[in-house]
Amino acid sequence: MTTQTATRAAAMPAIQFEDHPSFHRAALHMTVAGALAGLAAHVLTLLEPRLGGLAAPLPLAIVAGAALRGAAPREIRARASDLALVVLGASAAAFALSAPLRGHLAAGWGAALYAGALGLVVARGLAGPRRWIAVVAGAGVALLARYVLGSVAAAEPGPAWAAAALAGASFGGVALLGTLARHLVLVRRQTGEVEDLLGRARAALGASERSGDDPVVRDAIRAEVDRLTEVARRWQELERRVSSSPRTDELTARLSDLDRRIMAASDPVARGQFEQAQAEVAQQLRDVESIGNARERVLARMHHTLASIERRRLGAAGAEVDCASHALIEAEEILQAVGRHGEPN
Repeated sequence: MTTQTATRAAAMPAIQFEDHPSFHRAALHMTVAGALAGLAAHVLTLLEPRLGGLAAPLPLAIVAGAALRGAAPREIRARASDLALVVLGASAAAFALSAPLRGHLAAGWGAALYAGALGLVVARGLAGPRRWIAVVAGAGVALLARYVLGSVAAAEPGPAWAAAALAGASFGGVALLGTLARHLVLVRRQTGEVEDLLGRARAALGASERSGDDPVVRDAIRAEVDRLTEVARRWQELERRVSSSPRTDELTARLSDLDRRIMAASDPVARGQFEQAQAEVAQQLRDVESIGNARERVLARMHHTLASIERRRLGAAGAEVDCASHALIEAEEILQAVGRHGEPN
């Protein structure tokens, strides 16, 4: 396959984490904050029994606000306006849940307003389509998290304070699902020659790990795979530069057109301007050709690295076969010797 074919390979959309560690941090923050808020809400209900249980509007809003406070990155949480927005959203959720109890609103509308308020809290700091996806996902998950919190609190798995902490942590853990729009992105992965080379290299590494190859060989293959992955990243950077660069045939046509204009120009100033433009286009053509050569070198390097990986893996497999064959030969010789000794004289 030529490099031109590799460049024009189909790009398949894929969903992946934009920053996986940030998702882990959000999971920790939301779960711990939910547990601590569950304990605080439990103490509050002990001090003021008229508030109801943990699933009552105000205690639930406290848990929800604390858990969703940890959904956003640290730079957003550091803003004073973010805390005010979370408090406002939690207060709106509490009001929406308490309105049906006072007979001011239908239960369905109360749940919908509760979910919408928390959905907006989940989506704070986002923009564009991701914001509305986060609003919808956050609203749906808020209803699910409310159900989970109420179920855990009603089950009373242990002392009341432990049940409250567990219920709060459960709310935070479930609400984490609503923040996925904040952490996931849609990317397009090349499925052509470059992806095929990476796939073959990773398959060789997997075979080496499953076969229990010598650690030195396995580490060497893993290092080559890491190197190949880095080269593939550079290839993708070159692909982005190529996609934003003019094509060589277009530049060649422009050079021919400028050359014709230079020959036809009668004014010296105009001729000088055309010559400068021709020099600029000629430099662009050299740059594009240089990028093309770099792409060829990168692709050749990837083929060389893959060949090295497969050679190491084949050498390890060959060594295993040699050991097995020697063991079989030795075992056969031993059996023959035992048979000869066992024959009657």
